[in-house]
Amino acid sequence: MAKQQRCLVHIGRNIASKVKRADRALILEQFKTIYRAINVEEAKQALDSFIN
Repeated sequence: MAKQQRCLVHIGRNIASKVKRADRALILEQFKTIYRAINVEEAKQALDSFIN
């Protein structure tokens, strides 16, 4: 585990700063599906989709 963990807001801001402005809304919406998942399997699927 990391020595210091970031909250989801700060992770989202970090992601947003790394992508084009035109792509931010889509990328952040995909990111939100990961942590809004109902169960672990759904979260893993959302993560795989986000990465690919």
